[in-house]
Amino acid sequence: LQKSGSFQKSAPWFIALLRKIVESAAFTYTILGLIMVNLVLLGIEVDLGSVMPYGQAPPWFYEINLIIVIIFTCEVLAKILLFGFRNFFCGNEQWWNIFDFAVVMLS
Repeated sequence: LQKSGSFQKSAPWFIALLRKIVESAAFTYTILGLIMVNLVLLGIEVDLGSVMPYGQAPPWFYEINLIIVIIFTCEVLAKILLFGFRNFFCGNEQWWNIFDFAVVMLS
């Protein structure tokens, strides 16, 4: 592809596909939905934890939480891959990205 007199490399097909997915409204709404599901599960876990002995939460709490954390980690890694470190941490959505990165790292 030629742009303004210079050649611009086209992205590999998987990067182009990943960008299309990450920048889609469906992806954003899916992540928001997972955040809400995670909040509800956290509330249930805290409620059950107040009446159950320590460490006796149902094992599926851990498994679902692990799956959600893996999805959130993939989201952050995909954004860093697509936008680069500089744009991820210093771009238009820097504060949201820094918060997102911190929450995922703490998880």
